[in-house]
Amino acid sequence: MDIRDCAADMRDYITEAESMLQIQTQQIEDLRRTLEPLADTRKDFERYAQADEKFGGKQLVRFDALCGEVTALIDYAEACVGGQRVEEADQAIGNSRNGLKKLEKETRSLQWMPQVNTAATEAEAREMLQKAIARINVELEDYDSMGSVFRDNEERLIYTNLHDKAAGFAEQASVLMERKRFEASEDALDNARITLDSMEIAYERGANTAAKVEGYLADAEAAKDRINAVYEQGIALQDPDHKNDFLSYNSIANDFAFQVEGLIAEGKVRDARAILSNLKVALANLERCVTQAPRKKKKRKAEPAPNPAQQQAPLDPHSAEQAELVQQFDQTRAAINTIFSQARPHCVDEYVTDLEAAYADAMQHHEEGSTALAGDDLESARASLSEAKKDLIILQKIQDNSRQILSSLLNGLSEGAAYYENIIAGIHQKRAEFDAWNIDLTSFDSSYKTSQETLNNLRKAIKDQLAGFAKTMMDKIEDDRRAFEEAYEATRIDRDNLRSEMILEVGDRQSLLSKLYAEQYRFDGNEALLERFATHHARALVCIQIMLDHLKIDEGKEAEKQFDKFNECASILQEMLQQAPAPAVEEESKDQTPDLDAKEDIKIGIEQIYRELKSYDRNKDLFKNSEELAKFESMVKNAEAYLSQAEDLARIDEARDALENAQIAMESVRIAFERGQRTAAKIESYLAKVEELADTVNKLFGQRSAIQDDDDLALFIDNNETASEAAYKIESFLSKGRVMEAEVQFGFLNTIIANMERKLKQQTIKKRKAIFKRRGAVRHGKKK
Repeated sequence: MDIRDCAADMRDYITEAESMLQIQTQQIEDLRRTLEPLADTRKDFERYAQADEKFGGKQLVRFDALCGEVTALIDYAEACVGGQRVEEADQAIGNSRNGLKKLEKETRSLQWMPQVNTAATEAEAREMLQKAIARINVELEDYDSMGSVFRDNEERLIYTNLHDKAAGFAEQASVLMERKRFEASEDALDNARITLDSMEIAYERGANTAAKVEGYLADAEAAKDRINAVYEQGIALQDPDHKNDFLSYNSIANDFAFQVEGLIAEGKVRDARAILSNLKVALANLERCVTQAPRKKKKRKAEPAPNPAQQQAPLDPHSAEQAELVQQFDQTRAAINTIFSQARPHCVDEYVTDLEAAYADAMQHHEEGSTALAGDDLESARASLSEAKKDLIILQKIQDNSRQILSSLLNGLSEGAAYYENIIAGIHQKRAEFDAWNIDLTSFDSSYKTSQETLNNLRKAIKDQLAGFAKTMMDKIEDDRRAFEEAYEATRIDRDNLRSEMILEVGDRQSLLSKLYAEQYRFDGNEALLERFATHHARALVCIQIMLDHLKIDEGKEAEKQFDKFNECASILQEMLQQAPAPAVEEESKDQTPDLDAKEDIKIGIEQIYRELKSYDRNKDLFKNSEELAKFESMVKNAEAYLSQAEDLARIDEARDALENAQIAMESVRIAFERGQRTAAKIESYLAKVEELADTVNKLFGQRSAIQDDDDLALFIDNNETASEAAYKIESFLSKGRVMEAEVQFGFLNTIIANMERKLKQQTIKKRKAIFKRRGAVRHGKKK
């Protein structure tokens, strides 16, 4: 290959990279368009924060943090595209999409926030918490029904534990509300929401794994077909050593294929994925063994003709054979020890036992032959030497087979190490989230240090080819990863709790300042005191605004600095009021605003709910899922039952209680209707998506003429049929409203499409290599 070929090749790569950058630029524009309407909902969060400084304030801070995170991710993706870092940009775009999903979920919380101007009364606080707890419980029911998607036991256990944890927080919030500990109840709800966020991440991970399971099983089945395809060829091999090698590779590949299926059946998908990697290596070895020529046996060099002087003094044949045998015994012993010493440290699994047994046999035959040789029993010595050489061949085969397995195992371990390095580094990058807060990072830093030590030991073990120790370190790094994630989660909760406490403290200071300002009239007539009071009041207001500004952008340390300044201003204001004249007591007005008629209020409330129910009933045709429709209708009946009670009860207090129960039941009705709307919208988008994927499959299948190899073409056609079947299943599931099953098939379909694209790409690379090879042959004067 000359410089012109390299330049042409590079132009292809550059063109491909430029095309990818253009696509990523368009994706970033789409992300910004999606973000814009979500960011605009901030005004609604601000309104609730003004109505309720504690609860609404928490939601506003949470929204600002998420919105800022997504904006930063999109900016970073844009910077990566500008710097032509294609892989980093692709990762950042994926992270941005995940962030947008979280932000979209956060904006949906507006649907259940309290419709009140203030949460000053106990009744309003109770109503607000009841609605929030009802929403959490509905989400828990949704997540519980989604648990069937999991195929990996470990991922299912994590998901279940998170569900139980969130349910515990919701129950705790309900108990605290009944005890009228409303602030503590809000904190428990915050913890429940945080846990639900973790559940969403765990679900996405589980669904992603489940989507790959069908692909893993298909790969295992395809591997068994490939094993069977070469079996007849292999057993027909004439060379005994060549045939033995084939049978060994065949046994290893079969074992791996059945292990993959068995592990998946046991719910150990991650273990199955690792074995699948080994299976691919074993298949390549098996197929190469069949196609390659058998190893050539070395011919013994001809002895040089003796000179006349040697012919004049011939040696005793018996002594000459004995001397040659001694030399062969020495050489064989050295070879046995060399192979054993080289192979033993790197032998894995059952090959350790086989190697030690073969070594013991070889040394025994060598010892027997040496004894026979010493006793001048040349015939027995020759027989023992022959057996020792056979044992040596067995040792070599075991060494070769073990080396193949070891190489495959180490490759898998190396991939695992790279995976965990990325995971650990990603978690550690989140440490920056805590830099601006006065929280304890000891546990977080200690967990990171431990995981780094384990990674270093793992890399060293892989480098030194110590498979056993490397597997031990691989198991340990998974434990370290969990511990590190738990340390991060605990630290994040500490940060969130501190932020919540600080927001509450800011709210308390705002309330204090309002009360102090209400007493300003006591300085009427004294301009100097009025001016001084107004000055310190303005400074305190500025402190509060600065606190809120810092909390919005997660700068807890800076916000804390303003507390002392505020306290100083508030102390001056309190001291001034203590020295001011006491306010005159005014006679209370005897004129009281008459209350509205209680019965009329109840009647109006009942009519409003009936009108809303009637509107829902007119639009219930939008439901695509029969279970969701049944739940909705059940909740409607529940609300109607409470309304009927409110109409029939004569006592006003009982009727009012029934109406309140109906209003609470309506929250569940609204949530159920919204769920039906979301499902319907999701189904519409999925139908469009499956149509696009079906078009993609058809386009890929139209390029099948590029595949020259018959086996590859057969596999490609099989993939096309499987993809078409998956698309049909998706449409069938969606027509029945079974979204989760459709999502699993989406993952499977994407995997098949990726396989088809990869196969076409491999054919392109093969053609390119063939062209380069022909060019090289022409340049060197060889025939094509």
